[in-house]
Amino acid sequence: QERIKLEQIRESLIQQGFLQQSVQTVDPEAQTSGFVLSEAWYTKKRLRSRTLSSRSTDFSPDGRRFYILGRDTENVAEYHLDDPWQIDTAEYVRDFSTSGEIGTASQEEEASHGLYVRKTDGRRMWVLNRTEIWEYTLSDPWNVSSATQTGYQDLSDDVVRGHDMDFKPDGSVLYVDDRILGVVHQFELSSDWDVETASLDYVFDISDIQEAVRGTQFSPDGKKMFMMDTRRQEVLEFNVSTPYDLRSGSFVGTFGVASEAASPEGLTFKPDLTTFYVTSNGDNIVHQY
Repeated sequence: QERIKLEQIRESLIQQGFLQQSVQTVDPEAQTSGFVLSEAWYTKKRLRSRTLSSRSTDFSPDGRRFYILGRDTENVAEYHLDDPWQIDTAEYVRDFSTSGEIGTASQEEEASHGLYVRKTDGRRMWVLNRTEIWEYTLSDPWNVSSATQTGYQDLSDDVVRGHDMDFKPDGSVLYVDDRILGVVHQFELSSDWDVETASLDYVFDISDIQEAVRGTQFSPDGKKMFMMDTRRQEVLEFNVSTPYDLRSGSFVGTFGVASEAASPEGLTFKPDLTTFYVTSNGDNIVHQY
């Protein structure tokens, strides 16, 4: 049944003009940005999270607050860092239960996977299961325990198995990965930050590259997109020549994390791209590179 649904959705996306040819590949040596993912190294700094079956992560813009979603613990845990962006200085502060609206980990399709906290003010947060997204308002900015649900959108007409998401900084575009279709969905929001106004704009086909993507993040200028591929155990890098528009996306290369993370399922970059963090699901450790 899932295979039939998959074929039906792909065919529908092709007929509507959303899904086109597979992504092109560019020569990494032709880049002029000065950023070279292949030159990254492991710092040996890490955090053992209190979450179980750890998934998506996020930071506050100053690097002093860190958030991690636990699928099996059904929560978003909040940590404070004594030294900004240094994950080994993080201390647990509090958490927020996701089971009230999203469902429990035993309900396979309902378990939470993706997480995003709005960077401008810390007053909004979104949590994604495989096909649905919930919006929360934080009455106390950046404090996850103050969250209450204020919005919801069902994306199942387009998304088969999503795991993470990202927003354009102005809230006008939402991106959701899909490891079963092998794509990234690009949704337009007619009202900024309001997921209830989302409509499909484009589908970026990475089926020839990805094996099991579960993490998605754009660079602040929108010219790069990074994804975590669990099965490949690699970070995937893409160029986006027209910022934040995946119609202009091209594949650049990868960076392997298998030595540290056997089952990497979360990825977050520091805004200046000098540091990134990989969540290892099996041992619930966040590694810093």
